[in-house]
Amino acid sequence: MLFRSLFLIIPITFNNDKRANIIQSNLIKNYNFKVSKYDKIKYKVFPLPNLEYKNVIIDLDSGEINFKTQTLKVYPNILSLYNFNDFQIKKIILKNSNINLKTSFLNEANKIFNQKNKLYLNNFNIQIIDKSNPIFKIKNINYSNYSYNKDLITGEIFGKKFKSKIDSNFKNINFKFPSSGISATLN
Repeated sequence: MLFRSLFLIIPITFNNDKRANIIQSNLIKNYNFKVSKYDKIKYKVFPLPNLEYKNVIIDLDSGEINFKTQTLKVYPNILSLYNFNDFQIKKIILKNSNINLKTSFLNEANKIFNQKNKLYLNNFNIQIIDKSNPIFKIKNINYSNYSYNKDLITGEIFGKKFKSKIDSNFKNINFKFPSSGISATLN
């Protein structure tokens, strides 16, 4: 028991900024997210070992779109904490994120939601703009591509809460507005 505890606690002493390039190249390879700026990286033991980035700017692989996230949590494979040469990410969590998307780049949002690796979005906000004029904003989006709530999107649009279920091949999206009783399916 003591050995297991030490195994999880010792990485607190590591300088994670020196290993940031390895983590970031893994994020590009597995998620197409390029971390262009961050304040700091901190190792957290609880509830599960993770590396927590603060105040992050992430570029999507096209390089023309970026979004800001307050917290990016990277959950590595446990052995990756010691062997950064074979660093592997199990899942990532983005908390309190904002993205402005021009109407011409709406397909870029698909790259966020259509991830093969485990991703959880918590309080993700998307503002759609045309030229420099805002059209609408989708707020408080929560989304997971794994576990019990797989492919379920909840959020708020036009001041109304919604639930949306995406089918596995992203061809159909089912919207439900519980407070108004409206339901729709988009192809």
